[in-house]
Amino acid sequence: MSELYFENQLRGYNVALAAFQALTKDVCGKGMSLPFAVSRWFNMMEKLKMDLERAAIPEEKKKELGAKIDEYMKAAEGLQIVPGPCQKSTGNCKIGPGCFATGALDLLKLITEPAPP
Repeated sequence: MSELYFENQLRGYNVALAAFQALTKDVCGKGMSLPFAVSRWFNMMEKLKMDLERAAIPEEKKKELGAKIDEYMKAAEGLQIVPGPCQKSTGNCKIGPGCFATGALDLLKLITEPAPP
């Protein structure tokens, strides 16, 4: 995997992090999906960090990208999440059939998947 691969991956992870930050200030901050989504995001970030450590790229670039991963993870750890009931089932979220928090993970998957040949 190349430097560009990790840089592009981090762009996608940053988009999801921004969505999570926004959702903590909305109805999703009191739901059950956001904590699940953030937990999955952390697992994905940890895998990305392990892939980075094994990558054949210059150490200086590894440190730079690793610092960015750590920065994103620290920001996510600071999110104000209050687990509670699903806001769709309580009638507080009435937008479409999907879920904002898990939708952020779906968006991340679309962004970070390799393009078809």
